[in-house]
Amino acid sequence: MSSSSKKGSRDERELSDLLEDEYGFAAYRAPASGGATQRARPDIIATRDCGEFSILLAEGFAIEHKSRKDGTVTFTRDEIDALVEFADRGGLTPLVTVKPDMRSHDQWYCFDARLLNRTAKGYSVRKQDHERAKTLGEVFGQ
Repeated sequence: MSSSSKKGSRDERELSDLLEDEYGFAAYRAPASGGATQRARPDIIATRDCGEFSILLAEGFAIEHKSRKDGTVTFTRDEIDALVEFADRGGLTPLVTVKPDMRSHDQWYCFDARLLNRTAKGYSVRKQDHERAKTLGEVFGQ
């Protein structure tokens, strides 16, 4: 396993723990996501009960995560298509999270997977996109 995929796995576990501990979600890091399977599986699945007076019984997210030092990342078309397919089948929101090096950035960035920048080979998150990103608290807070 390369050092970048070890870092990505570590960050996925960290995000899963944050969603449970800080935001009250039931979160699961799918170990057979991405290239490990031919099935459409996100990196993390997170859901929580919306309460007895909510029209929705639960809210949930299918999350694809990338970690890069400067917070600029690319996704293949297959990665995002699989994420959206899985989310649609499960009634979840397809979300992309990006974690830059925390010494130079102070937060994780969250993006609606359907609104990413299209490129010739897939999708990207650029530095200028960080301005329109939502924080974990904005997406997962109550």
